[in-house]
Amino acid sequence: FHEYQQDSVFDGVAGALSLGVGADPVDSNRRVLYLGGPWFGMPNRDYYLDEAIGTPELRDAYVATTVDLLELAGYGSDEAERLAPAIFALEADLVAPTLTREQGQDPNLSNNPRTLEELQDAYPAMDWTAAQEALGIPVQDRIIVTEVGYLDALPAILDGADLETVKAWLATEIMWTWAGVLSDEVGEAAFAFGGRALGGQDERSPLDERVLSRVEGALGDAVG
Repeated sequence: FHEYQQDSVFDGVAGALSLGVGADPVDSNRRVLYLGGPWFGMPNRDYYLDEAIGTPELRDAYVATTVDLLELAGYGSDEAERLAPAIFALEADLVAPTLTREQGQDPNLSNNPRTLEELQDAYPAMDWTAAQEALGIPVQDRIIVTEVGYLDALPAILDGADLETVKAWLATEIMWTWAGVLSDEVGEAAFAFGGRALGGQDERSPLDERVLSRVEGALGDAVG
């Protein structure tokens, strides 16, 4: 899992350990390496932990879409039905120790520099030097951890997780991330939750509008 995780960022799959480069919160002229929280398919942590926001109907719709995506990824129907609720439960475990939306407004809580040695002690299962090398990043000894509580809780969460569920979770992340450029079947399945259940939309935008939106998002300045 961790060998896969090291270069999966190239496929748009952050998984459980998301590394990325951004401006230093203290000196905006410098670029630094960040370690963030987990990927999850619902809009934010409250949809997993607060039933007033993540209603049973929305959660059922999310699990149903997860079943559809797994089947489109090649899983059998029975297997997909079994794994989809387990994926939701894993995501709920992963988001529980992350910052609340209110805490996320305090930049000081997300600015937690750690040395490589400290990261190795906190999460020894990952080779942090190899992870940076796989991403083509000059090895940094200082990494800013944005979710300290999550990093502390992560070893126990993954140690207790079923590996098959973790693999299926990563597979659905790929599907969710790239649904807009995969087959029509994948796009329609993802829209059933993101567009209909969450957004209240009846149907997807026409293909030409979706293409234009993606081009503007990727090459907006150049096209303009």
